[in-house]
Amino acid sequence: MKMRSVAGLSLLVLAAVGCDKKESPAQPTASPSQAKPAATAAAATATASTPAPAAGHKRLAVAAGKASFLIDAPLEKIKGETTEAKGFIDLDVADLTKSKGEVSFRLTSLKTTTFSDPGKNESQGDHAHNWLDVGKESPADKRAKFEWATFTLKSVSTSTPKLADVKEAGGARAFDAKLSGALVLHGVSSDKTFIVKVVAKGPADAPTELSLATSEPWALSLKEHDVAPRDKIGSLLAGALDRIGKKIDDKVQISLEATAR
Repeated sequence: MKMRSVAGLSLLVLAAVGCDKKESPAQPTASPSQAKPAATAAAATATASTPAPAAGHKRLAVAAGKASFLIDAPLEKIKGETTEAKGFIDLDVADLTKSKGEVSFRLTSLKTTTFSDPGKNESQGDHAHNWLDVGKESPADKRAKFEWATFTLKSVSTSTPKLADVKEAGGARAFDAKLSGALVLHGVSSDKTFIVKVVAKGPADAPTELSLATSEPWALSLKEHDVAPRDKIGSLLAGALDRIGKKIDDKVQISLEATAR
């Protein structure tokens, strides 16, 4: 199944922090071409370790995805995204409501796009990584534990449960669906429900590609997932929220999208 849309898991995606202009710009993050092999290997490992799909389900592996976020605070609109994703969708074409899946977004690849100045974005991105305990100097165990934000699909609701009954146009079938499941971000799980636009390509009984995208952003709470100001090694910064409270809002608007083949 292909998901499009909400840091994220955007998840993820939530730790966008105001840029401290007094700090030197962080070292540039790896380019997409450098990061891709690691992401591909991780995706392969994840797929290999997951249980086999249930009878009647067709498994599609997540090939691409994006989790983007926006913190619409009074003094600043902080935004960013991560474009590394992995996971799978187990599609039941006879009854779409029985489909299951799991999609993860890599938080260490999260980049902010708040400013026109690349240096400021890099610095702000480093702050975001520290808030999520995945910064360059974060303890290795925390970095490994919190590196991915994962959404596990538990239920699907749609007006046309059988894929063959969805009208076909140009080799694709498009429909709206309500997805409900659990988002694990920064080690904390929360129940989430959002609407997605789904496009299935290929035969109705054996689609070859599935894409999903959230129809509108959904809200995520930083406090609920223990995302807070931290220094480079993960220690909480006392009073930091009070000082930047007008820049950072607890509610983060998340959009997700993914493609599975």
